[in-house]
Amino acid sequence: MIAQKNIVLIAHESKKLELADFVNQHQEFFSQSLTVAWPSISEVLHQQAGIAISQQIPAATSGGYQTINSLVNSGNILAVIFLRDFLIPQPGQANEEALLRSCNINQVLLATNLPTAEAIVHYIKHLLEHQ
Repeated sequence: MIAQKNIVLIAHESKKLELADFVNQHQEFFSQSLTVAWPSISEVLHQQAGIAISQQIPAATSGGYQTINSLVNSGNILAVIFLRDFLIPQPGQANEEALLRSCNINQVLLATNLPTAEAIVHYIKHLLEHQ
């Protein structure tokens, strides 16, 4: 059941390369996982990490947050890895807060920084090994 759920990979503009490096470090894991990302993230991950995203969703400014919220609320998301830049004011902060709230309400694994993302990947690997 876990292997059939998606992992959302998104990041603020200034964190895209960090996300690509992280995915590249876990290339084997992510190449075998169902993944969801915005078009700009999909492109960076494909170029930098050689990973093809399973499902591309609309950009953040075109309803991307709402699409992720819908997937989270429908039970199709296992984890959200959302690398955020708290030092630069971001447009759409209300949408981000709604996404974080949905993840918490629906008990979806959520990482907003690399150490937590690392922990989530190791946790999912552990779950898959003991399924």
